[in-house]
Amino acid sequence: MAVAHTPTGCRTRISVPAVQVQYSLLDRRPANVMAGFCEANGMSLLPYGVVSGGFLSDRYLNVSTRDVSVDTYSKGKYASVLGQAGGWSWLQQLLQVLQQVAGRHSTSISNVASRWVLQRPAVPAIILGARNALHVPDHQRLFTFALDGDDLAAIDAVLAQGSKPKGDCYGWERGGSF
Repeated sequence: MAVAHTPTGCRTRISVPAVQVQYSLLDRRPANVMAGFCEANGMSLLPYGVVSGGFLSDRYLNVSTRDVSVDTYSKGKYASVLGQAGGWSWLQQLLQVLQQVAGRHSTSISNVASRWVLQRPAVPAIILGARNALHVPDHQRLFTFALDGDDLAAIDAVLAQGSKPKGDCYGWERGGSF
């Protein structure tokens, strides 16, 4: 739901405790308007897509686009988001920095990407898409560390090299700007 649609629900007698949104290092649109709106109205964000269909994982580090199969709807959607955010070369720069941060915390790139979202304003929890039980031990390590100022500065430096999203949540999907 975009901010433009959210106030309607807030003016009713229905309590809206959280808004489910797509939010990741690739898709930072919730930071533009929605996060502030939620904080101002006592609401939370409940992000999904925090690892962007798996693109924000060790699996895609140093992988050529020739070796990437966009074989699911999710990968197709996040490949489109990646195209808007900065492209494959930019993703590789981001993954390299995430790997360095992950090494300092003895965790995975996916956990660093997930933790980045968890540390955003108005985000008390995230939705993780674990495809099978093999992901559970890695997900459990998500709660053994926090990103510090140096980690965030390194990540922010790469984010600044990509395209900063301008639109609100879901505006691009409805024909607006990313």
